[in-house]
Amino acid sequence: MKKLYHRLLVVPVFMLALFCTQCSSDRVWSRAEFEAWYAESLPNYSNLERVRYRGSDAHDHYFLLRPVDSFVTARIPRAEITIKEERPYAGGSSSTLGYYDVDVLHGYARTSDE
Repeated sequence: MKKLYHRLLVVPVFMLALFCTQCSSDRVWSRAEFEAWYAESLPNYSNLERVRYRGSDAHDHYFLLRPVDSFVTARIPRAEITIKEERPYAGGSSSTLGYYDVDVLHGYARTSDE
């Protein structure tokens, strides 16, 4: 019985570890790669419905997700996405969680009034 319990515990932990390594905040995603991962992961993580735009710098656009219990920052090169209401990225500051929500699967269009 203990072996079964341990196996049942290992699978979710392994899946979470795999998820976290795929969505590292140090990683720069291509637009196609991020959108494919997002579309595949969305049915499994209801929190992914909310993706915050955190701003842009000279090279990347930054987005914040909270798929499980921790926040993840995704970076996508500026050349691959046009953000209509661009805002400055405040760096690693935790003072802001982002400017507004976006719809990843519909051109990163703004979905919130915040």
